Amino acid sequence: MPVPKVLVGKVIVVGPASVGKTCLVTRFVDDVFDANTQSTLGCDSKEKTLNVTGVAEPVKLILYDTAGQERFAQLAGSYYRQADICLLCFDLSNAASFDQIKWWQNQVAQHNDRAEFVLVGTKQDLAPKLDVSFARRYANENGFPFFLTSSLTGGEQIEFLFHAVAEKVVRIALQRQMLQQQTQHSSFGAPVPTEGTDYGVAVARDYDRPIKGECLHMVSLNLQRAYCAFPSDSPGGRAPSRVEIMSVPSAEEIHESIPSSKKGLETIVKGRREASDIIRGIDDRLLVIVGPCSVHDTEAAREYAKKLKEVSERYRDELVVIMRVYYEKPRSTVGWKGLLNDPFLDDTCQVLEGINVTRELLRDITDMGVPVACEFVEAATTQYFEDLVSWAAVGARTVESQPHRQLASGLDLPIGFKNSTGGDIAVAVDAVICSGEKHTFLAPSSKGGMCVVRSKGNKATHVVLRGGRTGPNYGEEGVTKCLGLLRSAGLDRGVVVDCSHGNSNKDYRRQPLVLDEVCRQMASSSQTSTAITGVMIESNLFEGSQKLPASFNRSPSLASESTDSSSGVITPGTPGSEEESRSELSSNEVTCAAAKLGLKYGVSITDGCVGWETTEHMLYQLSQAVKERRKMPTNVNE
Repeated sequence: MPVPKVLVGKVIVVGPASVGKTCLVTRFVDDVFDANTQSTLGCDSKEKTLNVTGVAEPVKLILYDTAGQERFAQLAGSYYRQADICLLCFDLSNAASFDQIKWWQNQVAQHNDRAEFVLVGTKQDLAPKLDVSFARRYANENGFPFFLTSSLTGGEQIEFLFHAVAEKVVRIALQRQMLQQQTQHSSFGAPVPTEGTDYGVAVARDYDRPIKGECLHMVSLNLQRAYCAFPSDSPGGRAPSRVEIMSVPSAEEIHESIPSSKKGLETIVKGRREASDIIRGIDDRLLVIVGPCSVHDTEAAREYAKKLKEVSERYRDELVVIMRVYYEKPRSTVGWKGLLNDPFLDDTCQVLEGINVTRELLRDITDMGVPVACEFVEAATTQYFEDLVSWAAVGARTVESQPHRQLASGLDLPIGFKNSTGGDIAVAVDAVICSGEKHTFLAPSSKGGMCVVRSKGNKATHVVLRGGRTGPNYGEEGVTKCLGLLRSAGLDRGVVVDCSHGNSNKDYRRQPLVLDEVCRQMASSSQTSTAITGVMIESNLFEGSQKLPASFNRSPSLASESTDSSSGVITPGTPGSEEESRSELSSNEVTCAAAKLGLKYGVSITDGCVGWETTEHMLYQLSQAVKERRKMPTNVNE
């Protein structure tokens, strides 16, 4: 009987002395932990064979555990040269050990320019609450996967690390095989590769999907950029030249890596139920979607959430308050696309980091007891976050999109469809009709592939009036027109009025004026009184907006605007009052990115927002309007 082929991966483990390299290797190979392990002198080796899902051949990992003293580093040169993968280890409880990582990286790179690096934080049990954003940033900047481990506790974390390494060995083998085949058969289509080219592997098996676990909080195997090397129908069969492909973990894996807490889940479910009941006329309170136009500073967003929690408790008998946490921004042309797409505000578009940062933020805010709202701009990204969201919008630019309507038909949360940018309300009503019915469509699976989805229809979808190029539509005429279209379609749903965008003529200072009219209608005996079941307000810690530095934007016109500071619109570098500035910011990397750009804390970088004091007053007005509406003797809509 033939002996099965074995894929062999040589792994060098390096890092300063006493960071736990030997304990890491021993825990993985022998599943033991010895607190009295002696320091390695020179280099020791161990090996273990693993099976990788979807791969017929077993993978043998040969692990070279090297000495951590710098005087032994040169002696390990022969091991460096033959390594396929290098684990760069540092001690999470000893910051000085991380400072030496660059030196060890250079030592290996001097001997081996093809080894792939993996950053490993050890001894997590000694620093369970450490903010590891500094290490994540380093890993992302260098294109390294990053894992947290504890040899003391062992368990899945270490298994995740070495299974990821085994998957990496498989991919390296496939890349080498493809390179060899293309070199031998360059007439097949794709050009003969040059040195330094990375390739994506076009195989049916899921080699590029990462394993599950805490490592996904940082990144698994998929940060390597890969250019498609598929033959095409074009002359010469050249590979596509306009795209660069980077794999990301599946939604299911991200969910498992950053799960909702029990309290957060209760907040999410309660927010969905209450919002749905209000839209369908079961609950006579008012739905209020309030918060920043977009989130660019997670620390400021958390502070806003704390304030909103306090004031929402004050008016809980009249209002159901849900915080806007908009992590994606639609663009008519170009510009910053939001926290998800560019979390560091530098046009590097580190999307994987954006996924992690966004999900952490949504988790933390819901854990405070504050339900969140967002706009689903990209249908493909929805699965990463929808389980944490209580209300969502489909915007004016995508309201006619069939994929978005189908998506809404299968979500277990209320969805608001905005009228078009031109002001057409009928397309929003059409979207409500469409999303209320069942659909069959192709969509990304939560496990990472494609699947056929059969939705049942969403009966909690509704229209959001946001105005448009034809003018505002928050007045009685606009609300009555919308109500008539809904009734003609047999839909008994409430209407949400957006106080911003076209209704405010894109001037945040007019939002209170829009709200005054909404409150007047609610307290009147007109048919629009109970038709208005919700409002949207763009609000932040401080009023106005500010622009990103001109160096970020692709179009100079996007950054060249300068508005008189009395309007509350701040240009970069304009100092704010002492009370409104912060000299010490959180160590959070996203907050630090905003600070480094000279951005003012708590001020929007997209549309202008009303400040916190104005927000509190607007919420008070709405609570009073609800009380007045309840005094009406009958429901005028019946």
